[in-house]
Amino acid sequence: MYHVARTARPRQWLKNLALLAAPVFAGVLFEQGIALQMTKAFICFCAIASAGYYINDIVDAPKDRLHPVKKNRAIASGKISTKLAWIIAWVTALFAILFGYVFVGRFFSFMVIAYLVLQLIYSFYIRNVIILDALTVATLFIFRVISGALAVEVSVSSWLILATIGLSLLLAFGKRRSEKTLLMQH
Repeated sequence: MYHVARTARPRQWLKNLALLAAPVFAGVLFEQGIALQMTKAFICFCAIASAGYYINDIVDAPKDRLHPVKKNRAIASGKISTKLAWIIAWVTALFAILFGYVFVGRFFSFMVIAYLVLQLIYSFYIRNVIILDALTVATLFIFRVISGALAVEVSVSSWLILATIGLSLLLAFGKRRSEKTLLMQH
């Protein structure tokens, strides 16, 4: 169970706090029912993100087996079989989509699906394409912000979208730079 939870990358769930941006800036976060609605949205995005992380680790497993540290990841090391990982990924994704549809809203669930599709495109094609990878990460943050707005039916201002793009690009390029610096040191 430990490896199943760790592969879901709960530390990365903090990124889903971006869902709160639109309700916070619309001034509705503490209105009746909004916190509960945002909790449901947060659960959906944690689940869909974890499904994406599972798929990403499945795709990376052959390469990770050759890496001195990544070879210890649960899927690469065989602690979680590839078959079980696929089952976990798709059950988790289905849960996120259906839970979002039933308890948050139809348009919200469409964004959950779009988020998963973009994660898959990133995992299979974009991740190693310089610039495009960072733009994809930024887009995933925008999806979170828009999804948060859809969850509570508030609008998203253009400045919030621009601020999200700027901050997420800064984070994405900063991460790439630190990875490059680390590789150059070794």
